[in-house]
Amino acid sequence: MAGIAQDLRYAVRKLRTSPFFTLIASLTIALGIGATTTVFSVVNAVLLRPPPGIQDASELVRIHRIAEDGSSYNSLSYPNYEDYRIESAGLVNLQAATLMPIVLNGTEGSQVLIGLAVSQGFISMMGVRPELGRFFLPEEDQTRGTHLVAVLSHHTWIRSFGGDPSIIGRTVTLSRQQFTIIGITQEGFRGPNSMAAVGIWIPIHATPAVNDQIDMMSRADTWVDVFGRRAPGVSDEQVSTALNVISANLRTEYSEENPDYGIDVQRYAPISRRAFAPALAFSGFLFVATGTLLLIACLNVGGMLLARATKRGKEMAMRLALGARRLRIIRQLLTESVVLFALGAIGGLLITVYVTRLLAAYQLPVEVPLILDFSPDVRVFVFSLFVALIAGIVFGLAPALHMSRTSLHATLKEEHGTGAAGRARLRNAFVIAQVAGSAVLLIGAGLFARGLARVNSVDIGFQPDGVHALDTELDAYGYDVPRAEGFYQELLGRASQLPGVQSAALVDYPPVILGGQETPFTIPGREVVADEEGPTTDLARVTPGYFGTFRIPLVQVRGFSDFDREHTTAVAIVNETFAHLNWPGEDPLGRRIQLGALEEAEVEVIGVARDAKYRSIMEDPRSMVYVPYYQHPTASMVLLVRIGQDGTSVPQALHQIVRDIDIGVHADANVPYRDLMGIALLPGRAAALFFAIVGAVGLVLASLGLYGVLAYMVAQRSREIGIRIALGAEPNRVRGLVLRHAAKLAGTGLVVGLAVAFVVMRALRGLLYGISPSDPIAFGGIAVLLMAVALGAAFVPALRATRTDPVRVMQVE
Repeated sequence: MAGIAQDLRYAVRKLRTSPFFTLIASLTIALGIGATTTVFSVVNAVLLRPPPGIQDASELVRIHRIAEDGSSYNSLSYPNYEDYRIESAGLVNLQAATLMPIVLNGTEGSQVLIGLAVSQGFISMMGVRPELGRFFLPEEDQTRGTHLVAVLSHHTWIRSFGGDPSIIGRTVTLSRQQFTIIGITQEGFRGPNSMAAVGIWIPIHATPAVNDQIDMMSRADTWVDVFGRRAPGVSDEQVSTALNVISANLRTEYSEENPDYGIDVQRYAPISRRAFAPALAFSGFLFVATGTLLLIACLNVGGMLLARATKRGKEMAMRLALGARRLRIIRQLLTESVVLFALGAIGGLLITVYVTRLLAAYQLPVEVPLILDFSPDVRVFVFSLFVALIAGIVFGLAPALHMSRTSLHATLKEEHGTGAAGRARLRNAFVIAQVAGSAVLLIGAGLFARGLARVNSVDIGFQPDGVHALDTELDAYGYDVPRAEGFYQELLGRASQLPGVQSAALVDYPPVILGGQETPFTIPGREVVADEEGPTTDLARVTPGYFGTFRIPLVQVRGFSDFDREHTTAVAIVNETFAHLNWPGEDPLGRRIQLGALEEAEVEVIGVARDAKYRSIMEDPRSMVYVPYYQHPTASMVLLVRIGQDGTSVPQALHQIVRDIDIGVHADANVPYRDLMGIALLPGRAAALFFAIVGAVGLVLASLGLYGVLAYMVAQRSREIGIRIALGAEPNRVRGLVLRHAAKLAGTGLVVGLAVAFVVMRALRGLLYGISPSDPIAFGGIAVLLMAVALGAAFVPALRATRTDPVRVMQVE
C-alpha cells in the first residue's frame, strides 16, 4: 500500500508539471466517458433502477398470461387473478393493478392524472407507508362500486391541494364521481413504473365507476396487471410451477371463456416486459455509438501517452540502469494513466449531470404526465470510475510496456532518430482505429440525415401545414357516446365560426401520429376461404370537412355531407389502394363492405379518396376506409382546424370553447398538427442528432490524433528530411512525404470504417426512412470529408517539414 501511495503522489506531481497535456488529455477522456456514462444513466433510470419508494425490488415478480399463440406479457382477467391469488397463498403475495387516466375535476378546471386502480394490499406490498391517513382496507376492495375512496400521491397533494392536511376525509370529484380522500403516499413514491408518475390510487373494485367498459366478472376480459412478492425462500421456478398448475385447472373448469394457456413469471422490471426488449435493443445501439466515441478518445489519449513516454525515455532508461525493476516501471506508468483517466471520469460525470438535466427538461407536445428522471446515482458513479479504471489500464499498458523495455543505449540512439519504429507502428494503428470509428459514426449521421431529408420531400397525400389539432378524449371524463356526440357537435360548430378558421373537421385516428385502427372486412357475395385470415384495412371516422381541411382530393364522386346520419344509408369512402386491391379495373362506386370493427356494419362505397400516409411517413401504400362520424359516433375524437394568416388567436379560443362547453374537460393536446407528427419522427431525429454530435466529436479527436502522429513522424525523421533538403529536394516533395503518410493512414482507417458501417447500418435499416444502408451519397460524402480533414490535419506538419534546417540537424548529429 505504501508503494501504491508513493506511485499516486509521484503521478500527481508529474501530471502537474505538464498542465497543458493533463488538461487536453483529461478533456478528451471526459468527452468519451461523459457520452457513455450519459447513456448508462438513462438506461439505469429506465431499465435498472427501481422507482423511488419501492423496497426490496429483487423479491418482486410480474405475472403474465400466456396466450393461445404462445405470446407472453399479456394481462389477466380479474376472476382468474383472484383464483391465482387464493390458490398460491404462502408462496407469493399477488396483487393486481391497472393503469388508467383519471380526471381530477375542480371549480377552476380539471387535470388528467395517471391513475392506478389496485387491489387492497398493492401499495403496502411495495413497501410504501402513508405520509398521512391510511391505505385501503380489505372491505374497501371486496364489492364493486361500494367504496369510492382514493389515495393521493404526495406530488398531487402538494400541487393540487397545497399540502393541506385537512384533505383527509374530504370528497373530491374524480372522472365525475365523488371519491373520499383517505391517505397520502410518502414523498417520492410514484408507482411501479419508471416513467409513469401515478397521481392517484383507487381500489380496483372502484374501477367501473371511472371506466364503465371494464367487466370485472368476465374471465375473457383481460385488463389486470399482476405483481407479486415471493415468500422468503421461494424461487421464481416454484411460483411458476404452482401458478401453471392453477392455470391448467382453470382451463379445464372454464374451457370456453378462459383465455389463459399458462403463466409466465418474470423478475420485476421498472418498465413492462413487453417494452423491455425493444428498449434494451435501442440502448445497445446507443452504447455501440458512445462506445465507439470512447474508443476514439482512449486511442487519442493512448497516442499522447505513448509520445509522452518517448520524451521520458532517458528518465526510464536511467531508472532501469540504476536497478529499477521492469514491473516497477510498468506500475508507475499505469498509475499515471489511471490517475489521468480518473480526472477524465470526473469531467465525464459533470457532462452527464448537465446532459441528463437537459433531457429531463424535454417535453412532448402533448400533455402526458411522464417522469424523465435520468439523474446519475451511485451505480452511475461506480460505472464511470470502472470505465476509467479499465480504460486507464488498457490504454496505458502499451506505453508502459514499451518504456519498460528500453535501455540507456537504445534511448541515446533514438535521440539521433534511428529508433522508435515499434512505437510509430503502434501510434499509426491508434490513428487508423480512430479514423475507422469516426467513419462509422459520421456515416450513421449522414444516413439518418439523408433519411430525414427524404421524409420532408415525401408526398404524404395531405397538407398538415396550417392545420391545428385539439385532442379531447371524452371517455376519460365519464362521457357516454350520446353525450360525447353532442359535445363534439357543439365544439365543431363553434370552432368553424372562429375568425381565421377556414375549415374544421373531426377524426378519431389522425394520420401519421404513431397510431391507427385496423379492422377485418368482408365483401358481401365474395366467397370466404375457411381457416384463412381475412383481409384487413385501416379505418377512420371523420366528419364532412375532413378531406377539405387536410386537402385530400376525392378522385371520384362526392364526399360526406351533413345528411349522412345514423338513420340514413350507411356509406363509406375508400382510398385508391383499397379500390385497386378489391376491385381491380372495376368501378368501386356502389359496392358494399362489411366492417368488423363496426359490428359487421354494411356500408356502401360512395367515393374514392387519393392515397395518403396513415401510420408512418415511409410506409408502403395501405388500404383505408373512411366512414361518417355521425353514423358511427364514438367518445374520443380529435378536432382539426385549418387556420389562415389571421388565425393566431385560434388556439386560445379553442381552449376557451372547451371550458365553456364543460369546464371539467381538459384538452390533451392543443398544438399545430406538425408538432403531433413530430412525435412519429422523434426516434429518427434523435438518432440523427445523436450520431451527428458523437460523429463530430469523434472526427475532431481523430484529426487531432492524426496531427499528433504526423508531427511525431516529422520530429523523428528530422535528420532524414534535413539530408533530403540539403541534397536539393523540392519543398513539394518533402510535403508530399508527409501528406502521403497521412493519406495512407486515413485511407486504411476509412476502408475499415466503411466496412464496419455497412454492417452496422444494415442492422439499423428500420430507422433510416427508406434510405439504403449502403447509400452511395452518404458513404461517398463521408469518405471525401474524412480525407479532406485528414489532409487538413497533415498540412501543419507538412509545412513544418519543409522548414527543417539541415545545418542545425547536422550539428545535432
